[in-house]
Amino acid sequence: MTSDGFVLLKGSKVRTDVQTACRDYIIENRKRLADKISADGIVTDDIVFNSPSGAACFVVFGSVNGMDVWKNETGKSLKQLEN
Repeated sequence: MTSDGFVLLKGSKVRTDVQTACRDYIIENRKRLADKISADGIVTDDIVFNSPSGAACFVVFGSVNGMDVWKNETGKSLKQLEN
């Protein structure tokens, strides 16, 4: 996380196939940022998101809660760290 938002770093791996529980705005976001993902699902530039959930949904190509799925190196979620 930065003061600009939640940054998905260049070199990160993202899912390339859409999940069944994927909302339209996630699909539209993927289309809008398609030039920043290689054919094998590698992010080619840093991408800044407004929220952890926006970044997480982009990565998994489906609907998830970023506060639950992003974890630090010890396995604590953002939600746990916030509490």
